[in-house]
Amino acid sequence: GVCRRLWQEEVVEHHGEFFDFPPVMFEPKPIQQPSPPVLIGGESEPALRRAAELGDGWVGMSAATPGEAAVKVRRLGDLRAASSLAGLPLDVTIGGAVSDAADLERWADAGVDRLIVSPWARSKEAVEGLRQLAESVGLEGRD
Repeated sequence: GVCRRLWQEEVVEHHGEFFDFPPVMFEPKPIQQPSPPVLIGGESEPALRRAAELGDGWVGMSAATPGEAAVKVRRLGDLRAASSLAGLPLDVTIGGAVSDAADLERWADAGVDRLIVSPWARSKEAVEGLRQLAESVGLEGRD
């Protein structure tokens, strides 16, 4: 939409339902070309449809299990296949729990590309929680 045009075109003029502006220049242009990825969040059917039809990726936060995530991923795939972006990848980011490397495999098998984890209950436990998670999934000592 409008953002992608501003990111890509030298001068943009737009008169639409939600945005109306005369010719403008938008600088600096993002270094990601043709544009930064547009990630669309939400769990509802309309949100999934928007992600599949307009986005480069989807962000979900309520799939409690890899099985629930797999259902959303399949639905996104169906919606994407029926859209004008059919054939283009759709990156899936989701919030979920991980306790070991096998959990990571289950999320990946469900079609999740990026997992948001919070292995702590309180902020002061964040560093130690991340350290323990890294050890449990075999990532300790990696930058």
